[in-house]
Amino acid sequence: MQRQIYEMLAAKIIEPSESPRSSSCLLIKENGTNEYRFVNDLWAVNQLTKPIFWPIPTLEDIFDTVSENNPKLFTNIHMKHAYFPVVFLDEESRPKTAFTVGGRNYQYTRMVMGLSFLHGHCPKPQNKSVPFWA
Repeated sequence: MQRQIYEMLAAKIIEPSESPRSSSCLLIKENGTNEYRFVNDLWAVNQLTKPIFWPIPTLEDIFDTVSENNPKLFTNIHMKHAYFPVVFLDEESRPKTAFTVGGRNYQYTRMVMGLSFLHGHCPKPQNKSVPFWA
């Protein structure tokens, strides 16, 4: 767990925190590998957040759009920490994501997996960067 904390600190995904809040965290073993994923239980935070709704395209819409644009290249990208680069949290929201590991408190600086409204935030930058989704 400490190794993943150091990696997230170095990547500026988390920062030290003085928040009175603290969600529980644990490591979950990835299927088919010997790697572990760091996760937080953000149930209490999700109870306080206002939902954001954003339409997600259906597979049929995506295939139709892709076939209309006659693509020359297809790719598959596996993003280890998919949501972290998407949205930075504002200063006011960061303490709400606090957690404790090894007697030290940390908080996220970027969007963290497990927030109930995350699916509403992620398509927005994708729609801007990948025009055929818009």
